Amino acid sequence: MKKEFFFSTNMVDAKRKDDLWRETIKPIYEVSENTDEKIKGFHGSVRWRAIGSLLIGNSTFNSQRYVRTKRTIAQSGLDHYIIQIVTAGTMYSTFNDVEVYAQPGDIYITDLSQTTAGEVSAGSRININISKNELEKIYAWKNLHGVILKQHLPSTKILSNYIQGIINIEAEFSAVEAIGIKEALLSLLSSSLNGVDKGLSGDWVPILNIRHRIIAFIENNLANPLLCPQFIIEHFHISRSNLYRLFEKHGGISKFIRDKRLKLAYKIIMFSPDRVPSIKEISYRCGFNDPSQLIKSFKKMYGVNPKGVKENKYLLNSSEDSILLLQKHLSLVSEDITRSRIEDNQTAITK
Repeated sequence: MKKEFFFSTNMVDAKRKDDLWRETIKPIYEVSENTDEKIKGFHGSVRWRAIGSLLIGNSTFNSQRYVRTKRTIAQSGLDHYIIQIVTAGTMYSTFNDVEVYAQPGDIYITDLSQTTAGEVSAGSRININISKNELEKIYAWKNLHGVILKQHLPSTKILSNYIQGIINIEAEFSAVEAIGIKEALLSLLSSSLNGVDKGLSGDWVPILNIRHRIIAFIENNLANPLLCPQFIIEHFHISRSNLYRLFEKHGGISKFIRDKRLKLAYKIIMFSPDRVPSIKEISYRCGFNDPSQLIKSFKKMYGVNPKGVKENKYLLNSSEDSILLLQKHLSLVSEDITRSRIEDNQTAITK
């Protein structure tokens, strides 16, 4: 799998550039033309580079619209954060119905497990893909989807300069250097995010350490029908208010448990080697008391009934780490582009 990727619509025949642009962006957004623009089609470039567990790069684009729906989320299998610096142009978007506007110098965060829709003017971005486990170690108490760090804040400027410095270094980083880069990034990002949220009391911070233990407990007990908020409260001796605050950004602890169960059901359907188990069996294995409850919740989350998952070929093809999944997709796109260029050259020679 390639550690670097570059694509520009200038690299391929005009007839193919729109399809290749859509295919490149497909796991993240469904894109469409901005009908207000005089120039038709898509024009842009995408560059990515793997630095340890991070995927860092930049992109350019003309004015276009984009959307990330529940269907896109299910089909892509991506579930990590993208941190984006606006280096040119503007962005207007809704993040789960919350309106956000960003201009040059601003930094905004997208949670790929949540929906978004908006449009961008012609411009460019610096993009950092980072796993949820990494980012939520430093900031787990708030929904980061659509959080914006404004360019006039000193902490935003320092963070932006650091990230741009990484982009400007062409040399390959060692494994030790990559870890250092990530740790420094997380430290600066933590400072910036804490500057946005002044409401966190010092007494609250220690309770965040329990969150990862609770998540592990939930994941190990998904098949247990007794798993519920009260079950967790009694096991961890945590107050109801603190438990709900820990999972507030997920819509509450009950929703977090239900979503985890639905994701497990999804994996069972997708990756069963022989036959797909019955809905009744899946319900039992995922802790649902009633198959109809599973079907209703599944369709609400993924936009399709459990039976339709295999037919629609949801998820790329694996349960791999989200960032590795995106990296694999970009590698496949790179191979397609190479083949397209070879075909174009052969066509030109025969004419």
